Amino acid sequence: AQDFAIHILADDQQDLAEHFVRNGGDFDQFDWHDAGGVPYLEGCLARLACTRHEAVAAGDHTILIGRVTAIAQREGVGLAYLNSAYGTMACDADGRRIERGISPKGDARTGAAKE
Repeated sequence: AQDFAIHILADDQQDLAEHFVRNGGDFDQFDWHDAGGVPYLEGCLARLACTRHEAVAAGDHTILIGRVTAIAQREGVGLAYLNSAYGTMACDADGRRIERGISPKGDARTGAAKE
């Protein structure tokens, strides 16, 4: 794809993250709009609209390097995924990263472990 978008999810969008892990490109369950052939999900913490700058072969993958052409953002706390667990990620007033609620197989909304 020549154009693509990178979506930064908010801490209340864990269901959205899990949906795309399981169902790939199925956008039918979520609010989105078509921006010139690029799907833009609504309500994300941030979205980077990009144009492909370079594609780099890396083993059995291709890494796309994009030139950011537009940014949309809102206030909120970001959703994080680390060591098979969801959590949140935010910065304090001085720009230092704060991680909260990460637990094995955890739920970012409650910090509780999932069964």
